[in-house]
Amino acid sequence: MFFKIIRYFCNQLFVNIIMKKRIITFLLGLISISLFAQDLENIEVSIITCDPGTEIYEAFGHTAIRIYDKTNPYNYDVIYNYGVFDFYQDNFIARFVKGQTDYTLACQSTRSFFRNYKNENRSIYEQTLNLTEEQKKHLIYKLEENALPENCEYRYNFFFDNCATRPYNLIKNDQYTFTGKIPEITFREMIMQYSSPNYPWGEFGINLLIGAPADRPASIEEQNFIPFYLKNFLENYKKDDQSIVSEGHYIYHTETAVTQPPFITPTVCFSIILIIVIILTFVLRNKEWNYIIDVFLFTFVGILGCVVFYVSFCSEHPCVFPNYNIIWANPLQLLFGLSLLIKPLRKYTTNYHFFNEFILFIYIFALIVIPQYISKSAILIIFTLLIRSEFVIGQKLFVKNKTKK
Repeated sequence: MFFKIIRYFCNQLFVNIIMKKRIITFLLGLISISLFAQDLENIEVSIITCDPGTEIYEAFGHTAIRIYDKTNPYNYDVIYNYGVFDFYQDNFIARFVKGQTDYTLACQSTRSFFRNYKNENRSIYEQTLNLTEEQKKHLIYKLEENALPENCEYRYNFFFDNCATRPYNLIKNDQYTFTGKIPEITFREMIMQYSSPNYPWGEFGINLLIGAPADRPASIEEQNFIPFYLKNFLENYKKDDQSIVSEGHYIYHTETAVTQPPFITPTVCFSIILIIVIILTFVLRNKEWNYIIDVFLFTFVGILGCVVFYVSFCSEHPCVFPNYNIIWANPLQLLFGLSLLIKPLRKYTTNYHFFNEFILFIYIFALIVIPQYISKSAILIIFTLLIRSEFVIGQKLFVKNKTKK
């Protein structure tokens, strides 16, 4: 009951905040509309890039658009932020897993935006864009159109439609070309640059859930889903040898915050589990212990398999299908783990272990040709499963041969 009351007040607080933001957005919109009636020569448009934060969803940094009057910022200075989402919306977790998270374009004062990032000790870098008055007018019009209540929400897509890709799509111009060196890097490698080593469990989950499509090289424009790649892209985005960025400088500069990684990383955790399983399997050799090990091990992997299956086949997330992790982490592992709790079904244990061993060996040999990265943690889990299946099969064959003699 206590938590329901707290949740109610949090929801009411969030509703009030959203209403206030929409009022502010409306008022700022009225101000921006008045810009069309005056000279835009003094209006500056810039791209703001913010450093990563301490939370996993802040690990990749952030991008926003700033529009202000350079002669008098107090007169007009606003941020258009495509990265606003609501933790309290109905079924947020379920919608997030299914890839149905809606983000909002928020218009807010630049001072409050900067204050938030300074309080979190995250650097803020500004790139002033070299735009004509006509380009500025078009951009402001599109932003205000997108900020309308009926248009401000959009279906978030981590790789292809996020806080960095939206600003880029607004300023993209066919007259400009990228003149720098194109990095040869895959989507997964780009993610791992920011998730490792500070967020090892987040990295494990990401590598488990995103599939083979994430291992193809990203084009230079596709790389702009990461804010810092967009920042570097704009420096080399040129027309007639002139960059679209007229000036770049730090609004606030600090050392990049380093999140202390947990002592128990996935690699450490699954290494310990592997050692424990080896000891319990080959040293104790207790039949009841064997069942207990398999119940926990296969149930755990089966739960991972259910998540992989759901995200791969039921979600709208990009780059999650095909996902070859489904071969070793699948719902069948969960059914087997739970079936061991039913004694009459234990007589079929060896049959499943034969099947599991066969599938795992195929997967291991197929890794040579499978176009998908597999993490060290996943390899440790696979070897743990193999040890259990090998032991049970070997024990069964030993007993069978002994009986024949």
